Amino acid sequence: MKKILLGCVILLLQACGYTPADKPSEACADMLVESQVRASARSELLVNEMIGFLSSKNLTELNPENADAAAQLAPPMRDIFITHNEVANNDKGQPVPITAGSGFGTLSINTNNEAEPENLFGIYQANTPSATCNYPFSPKSPRPINPNDANSEQVPFVSSKVMSLACNVLSSCTSMDSSLFLNISNSSLHGTKNKFFFDDATYNTDDIVYKTFAGWHPGDASIPSSDWASAGFSDYLQGDMDGHYVIYKQSNFQQYILLFYKPFEDKNGEFAGVAYAFVNLYEEYLVNDAFASAIDDGICTMPPRNCSTGE
Repeated sequence: MKKILLGCVILLLQACGYTPADKPSEACADMLVESQVRASARSELLVNEMIGFLSSKNLTELNPENADAAAQLAPPMRDIFITHNEVANNDKGQPVPITAGSGFGTLSINTNNEAEPENLFGIYQANTPSATCNYPFSPKSPRPINPNDANSEQVPFVSSKVMSLACNVLSSCTSMDSSLFLNISNSSLHGTKNKFFFDDATYNTDDIVYKTFAGWHPGDASIPSSDWASAGFSDYLQGDMDGHYVIYKQSNFQQYILLFYKPFEDKNGEFAGVAYAFVNLYEEYLVNDAFASAIDDGICTMPPRNCSTGE
């Protein structure tokens, strides 16, 4: 039933002029990765800072089974994300959050040296242009970049009418009242089971489990090359701890994501999981001059913006 509802929403999006993104060419993908050396690019710094914190925990602490355990990880991760996510300003001088999310995935390892995603723990910035266009969890009014700072600047993006409607028709959708929220999937990175939406002091998550549709996660089960979690474990087995970028399509809304992932060990020196940070290509276009030039030169295709928000 949920798949039918999701299909209806996608059809509605298409009827409202939703344009699927084109897959970046190999040359475009190479340029995007190379362009991450720019001073303002934060993905790698964000991942490294996140790993610095996560490596101080053991495997049990990195696999929280309840809200109290999750709360031991959430505030430090939120602080790291707020400090290091990339924020630009538009032509009106308003702040535009760019980095869409950061976190880590823990894996279940089998005897064949293969990894299956087991737990997704991440912090996501819902108040970005692509989030308000693509996801029903975006705020209904402008929210501060830092919810804990009374003097924090607000971003103007609010949920589109289409996404607000999606929340009304999708039983698995629960809208969030903050620009930042935490998502934990304790069953599977590619599933819909046991997902908490957690907003620090704003929500009491005791015994509360929210669910969302299967496509909502940084990855796409139907595209093996997008399986950054398993790729991170493979890198770890080969002694590659540097991290890599991957570009993949978030299939439920046909948008492309630029994600940096990196394996890490826990405080006992055991493989603990894969940390990541990602950005929607539309946001990347807003701050990446090399990307804009590549579009002008025909190397890359302009990422579509598919709705009108309160921007």
